[in-house]
Amino acid sequence: MNETQERLSVRLSFFERGEIHLDGAPHDVSEWMRRLQPYIDRFSGSGGAGGVAAEPVPRGNGADVLKEGDVPEAFGQYFHEFRDSLTDVDRVLIAGHYLQCKTPDRAFDTGAANGLLKDQGIRVGNASECVRRNLTGKRIFALTKGNFRLSTEGLSYLKELRR
Repeated sequence: MNETQERLSVRLSFFERGEIHLDGAPHDVSEWMRRLQPYIDRFSGSGGAGGVAAEPVPRGNGADVLKEGDVPEAFGQYFHEFRDSLTDVDRVLIAGHYLQCKTPDRAFDTGAANGLLKDQGIRVGNASECVRRNLTGKRIFALTKGNFRLSTEGLSYLKELRR
């Protein structure tokens, strides 16, 4: 056998883009497609139609994400809905979400989030570093310089932090 027949490459990015890439000998690819087809059908909602859905399958059904209506009027009340063992990065994310829900532009900045926490007597070591870590963790994204919004991943993470 030559080297290309022995080699099989499989790339699954089904959840993000709705793709499955198989590379190898035709027999191997056919066998993998046969094995994967039940999973493809289940996740694509094709019900056994034998293919992948034309549109990428969204992550979750939205039930795992906090909605803006879930935020009470008072920040203190909202903050106490979360567990006690929070990091500073988590605290800034919670304050950012509250501000995002309460401001017309649906965004927050570092100073405003830190100010909300200070009003509750919560001191954050370095709010800018906390925002940077949330950016790196893809829990927030920058709209303009200094203005941020929570990503779907950030909203899901907040839901996990709730009591």
